[in-house]
Amino acid sequence: MITKGKHHKHPKIVKANLGLHARQEWAIYGTTCGQIEPLAEQIIAQLQDKFQMAWVDADHQDKTADFTIAKAEKRIKYFGANTLNSYDQKSLLHPMDVALVNGNHYPAARQIVIIDPAKESSLLKRKEQLTQIDAILLIDQSQSIFPFIQELIDEYPAPVPVYYLAETEPLIAQLTQALQEKQPPVKALVLAGGASMRMGTDKSQLVYFDEPHEQHLAKMLASLGLETYISKKDTTAKELYGFPVLADRLLGLGPFGAICSAFLFDPNAAWLVIACDMPFMDEETLKNLLSNRSPGHFATAIKAASKEFPEPLVTIYEPKAYPRLLAMLSQGVTCPRKFLINSHVELLELTEERPLSNVNTREEFEEIKKGIEKRS
Repeated sequence: MITKGKHHKHPKIVKANLGLHARQEWAIYGTTCGQIEPLAEQIIAQLQDKFQMAWVDADHQDKTADFTIAKAEKRIKYFGANTLNSYDQKSLLHPMDVALVNGNHYPAARQIVIIDPAKESSLLKRKEQLTQIDAILLIDQSQSIFPFIQELIDEYPAPVPVYYLAETEPLIAQLTQALQEKQPPVKALVLAGGASMRMGTDKSQLVYFDEPHEQHLAKMLASLGLETYISKKDTTAKELYGFPVLADRLLGLGPFGAICSAFLFDPNAAWLVIACDMPFMDEETLKNLLSNRSPGHFATAIKAASKEFPEPLVTIYEPKAYPRLLAMLSQGVTCPRKFLINSHVELLELTEERPLSNVNTREEFEEIKKGIEKRS
């Protein structure tokens, strides 16, 4: 008897770890909108300097507005009965580090519950939405937690913190810690798939330090504790020098396509990309870049002090950069530098610019090679 494997109509890809709205989200439940909104405002005011924040709520004034998103003080309103579906919401909120949600109108993957006796019956109706309570707020000291809430949290492996609504500092500290602990890991990608037309040979195979430079850079990145990959535009190789290979899945787009291909492989990691034509790149520069990483931005990039624009091929691209890269691609943009120039990025300026020097011609390679040999 012949058995066939399960047929997959569509190719499998790794999905981003998103909740109902964003990567990290908390819905605030248990009391009136008039008390939920000020609490959300206090949290946003304290966290928005470090994290990109969104507030998800219904528009109480305009009944034709289906969904309202607030980032800091900016509001975007969409009109029409079915203007935004779940895909639209996630697309809009993907750049956000965290979404706070008015639980009176929308659920979220994690919850903050306020114990308000006047709203106990209303909260009970939403019991099925209380899937992961991370904090409980009491309005005053005389209160006790509702029995049905206590039953839920008694099943949790660890006690749920209980605070007072008037004292937001402990709650904000807890949320800050949770966000810091959930930062995406950084993986490394050596960009070694260029055409090298001016060089006339594959730049990734040039030897400056006793081994192909793509291997030299991969070993340097791995020595920093990074899970390291080598990017190739067209190959069937699964690994090189013991490092896994990522073949371009968006062909003909150069480094832009290689970066997007890395996110296709793992959209839940940040990617430190480095071009293979930088003979003087060193561990100190890479450590400096990593220590100054700002996950709240789309990317953390290096800019030479004498240059006007950042260097896009020694940059940490955050997961939130992925949909923005694709959006720019849909507008005909395939330049990583244009992405950085037109995005909210953290810039690290270097006065010592030698590590950013690149080699494009055979003459430049021969000159640098001679200099390295003389020093050694």
